[in-house]
Amino acid sequence: MPWGDRTGPLGLGPRTGRGLGFCSGFNSPGFTKGPGWGFGRGWGRGWGWRWFWAMNYFPEEVTSPVDEKELLKEEAESLKRRLAAIEKRLSQLEQAEQK
Repeated sequence: MPWGDRTGPLGLGPRTGRGLGFCSGFNSPGFTKGPGWGFGRGWGRGWGWRWFWAMNYFPEEVTSPVDEKELLKEEAESLKRRLAAIEKRLSQLEQAEQK
């Protein structure tokens, strides 16, 4: 019974919802009774499939030690380039302050 207008959920008529409204003898409409079992998120309650949050069905990626070593080297080089760019910008800002 949305907002106590005696129409039932989705306008399907009285006694078609959780049974918490005027039609069941209560003095207030059903929306004042708090959440149902699904807490407004349906039966899954926002947890996704199989009751695990953000679970996917893809296999876990397995890398060999050689591949991992190459990935880590690439990441280290990328971080070095980023650090060099940051240090360059800091020196530019410091020079601008001195003028």
